[in-house]
Amino acid sequence: MYLFGSLILAAISTCSAANELNHFAYSCDSSTLSGTVLISNCQREDGLYVSSSIDLVDCLVNTNGILAYCQNGNYGPTCSGYSLSGTVLSCTCLDFQQAGQSTSIDLNCCVTNTDGTLTC
Repeated sequence: MYLFGSLILAAISTCSAANELNHFAYSCDSSTLSGTVLISNCQREDGLYVSSSIDLVDCLVNTNGILAYCQNGNYGPTCSGYSLSGTVLSCTCLDFQQAGQSTSIDLNCCVTNTDGTLTC
């Protein structure tokens, strides 16, 4: 239980410590989800908006039924039923006992807009 609490605190700290102006919601709009792929119109440094996408399996991991931020996490094979509400991704992920757990995560804490390109 202590480890789980530490993971949650680390995720919250990472989100709040990150440069908020780089969060994709501040410079991207019309975000949609296609499976594990986030699609959004993002502003480039020259002010123009371009369509950008990122496969979120490159940004998230399933840890015992709970989504967490992690480069190359590859959560896709163990999660399903994806939906996006604002910047919050929700889905069902399998835990260690293969039971489905409802989970959600704020993508604004791990997805950024880098000159019109979504990155994590």
